[in-house]
Amino acid sequence: MTDHRSHPTPGAPAKRPGRTLYLHGSVVRGGFTLVAELEVPSDQVVAVLGPNGAGKSTLLHAVAGLLGLTTGHIRLGDRLLDDPTTNTFVAPQHRPVSVVFQDYRLFPHLNVRDNIAFAPRARGLSRRAAGQEAATVMSAFDLEKWADRMPATLSGGQAQRVALARAAAADPEVVLLDEPLAALDMSSKVALRDRLARDLRRLPGATLVVTHDPLDALVLADRAIVLEEGAIVQEGPPREVLARPGTEYIAGLTGVNLYRGALRESGVELANGIRLSPVHGRQPSADGSGSVLVGIPPTAMQLTDLAADDGWSGDGSNAQWRGIVTDVHQLSDRIEVVVDSDPPARVEMPTLAFVDQSIRPGSRVSISVPDVTAISVFPDRDARGQDP
Repeated sequence: MTDHRSHPTPGAPAKRPGRTLYLHGSVVRGGFTLVAELEVPSDQVVAVLGPNGAGKSTLLHAVAGLLGLTTGHIRLGDRLLDDPTTNTFVAPQHRPVSVVFQDYRLFPHLNVRDNIAFAPRARGLSRRAAGQEAATVMSAFDLEKWADRMPATLSGGQAQRVALARAAAADPEVVLLDEPLAALDMSSKVALRDRLARDLRRLPGATLVVTHDPLDALVLADRAIVLEEGAIVQEGPPREVLARPGTEYIAGLTGVNLYRGALRESGVELANGIRLSPVHGRQPSADGSGSVLVGIPPTAMQLTDLAADDGWSGDGSNAQWRGIVTDVHQLSDRIEVVVDSDPPARVEMPTLAFVDQSIRPGSRVSISVPDVTAISVFPDRDARGQDP
């Protein structure tokens, strides 16, 4: 059973309780079909990951009411928002849903205060009441000092915070964010990601964040879902999803070593004959060919320096093979070692272990995977019925 409990960012305010968002249905657009079953409690931030064309925007548009469902329903608590079978469809302007687009879409002719006040005014509040609510929201988001600034004078990060504050001022029950950090440069992303995590906790209701960046999912979200080819293929706490990738796309995002192989009675055999011990509980149902993809985190691999004539006789069994070090990179607290081998490998080692072994470019090394439980195995979607 999926754990839907929220795990807030340390130091962040708790999201207020409210109604759960339910989406169970499909959207057909031309030749593309999205099929999703999704529940987002009001106290959660859920990241939606997936490659281009996976259906992330279609999902957001369906929740926002910009697209209608083909089958199924969308509910907010017991309120029905979309159900083709009963001809129910609540228009976007009547849904308690706020959308923060990638380009933020602030009104260029309004200052920060009036941009934020626009949301409560649209809900029918008087100018005075809307101004008071805007002041409260600006205080919560620490925006008072920018109240009289025009959007053209704001940095990307400042504009993002104003857009979030405007979304909060609408008092929505669902907030949708489309690639909230994509418009920022790398240095700005690093500085603003933690702040955004705190700001998201100030947003009322269930929150969906579409992103391509696994770091966004780790820092911003309580839960992550992975969309591929119009279907949810993996779901869970972000750290678990990224540590145990269930698809080639997620494995590629996280820098896992990816190899093609085949399921055998004794475990998994890579294309070059290297055999891995059984990976308990994580071997997928194979297609007719038994073809699989094998993901091994760089931190799960171990290197041993080999003398020039050490008599090493590894035969590829028990997840051991050898190669030559071609490159070494210093990471924050570890060393990445690139090995030219069959299959090639990227290995991350503690700095002291690297120094103790005197490994350097040109060193002959053996590669092993001592803990096979770190290995992820999942179906090879690109296989064409041929064993490796």
